[in-house]
Amino acid sequence: MVPNSGTVISVHGHKLVAFGHPMMQSGVTALPACTGKVLWFLASDMRSFKIGEPEKPLGALVNDRLAAIVVDENVKAPVIPVTMHIKGWKPSAPAARLLRSAGRGGRDLRRGVHARRR
Repeated sequence: MVPNSGTVISVHGHKLVAFGHPMMQSGVTALPACTGKVLWFLASDMRSFKIGEPEKPLGALVNDRLAAIVVDENVKAPVIPVTMHIKGWKPSAPAARLLRSAGRGGRDLRRGVHARRR
């Protein structure tokens, strides 16, 4: 997943249009998309941005154009399974929650540092 967050402009059936600008201007693509929760807004005169976390999968980013991006809920992006083991690190509760929500299916990281992506 490419970490990014933005505003949904409109919803048309199982597709949504978002941003009003490109994400990476990659054209036709198939990247995993998800809903998310904004945790904090970092306001700045130079460049403001949001800090957030993923919540649940939502299809795939299928088009990334100059005017907007398009996400299709009915498309599943190709992904590869990833297993991660971290030794010598005890995550804080917010970090554990973030990693669990990103993995969805892995073990609770507070009971043993273990995350699985499928």
